[in-house]
Amino acid sequence: MNCFQHANHTAVAVCGNCGKAMCNDCGMITSAGKMVCSTDCAEATEQFTGMIAHIYKKTQQQNRTNAITFLLIGIILLVYGLYEQLQFGQSPLTLYMLAAGGVLLITGLWYWRLGIKSQKQDT
Repeated sequence: MNCFQHANHTAVAVCGNCGKAMCNDCGMITSAGKMVCSTDCAEATEQFTGMIAHIYKKTQQQNRTNAITFLLIGIILLVYGLYEQLQFGQSPLTLYMLAAGGVLLITGLWYWRLGIKSQKQDT
């Protein structure tokens, strides 16, 4: 494969943005460590890297929100299910509330763990 600008040079890399083959003379490395063929591709790559970082941060925030929501609903269902069972005995609704509360509690703990893991990876 040859360079897109220099037909007589062998390509050593492919642009991280547009995919063009390039030689050592044509390539430049961005601050994110990606090899690109032009300043336009460098800007596009930097913008893309920034968007990925933003999405990752928002995902971490959403994991914490999900964890709190699932934990609270799970605890409410478990407490109410236990109350119903003590007051009125076992019924299908009571069993459903206890099972749903347990599932939501486990899901909340799982999201909580995801949030902790992603914080550890950032540091």
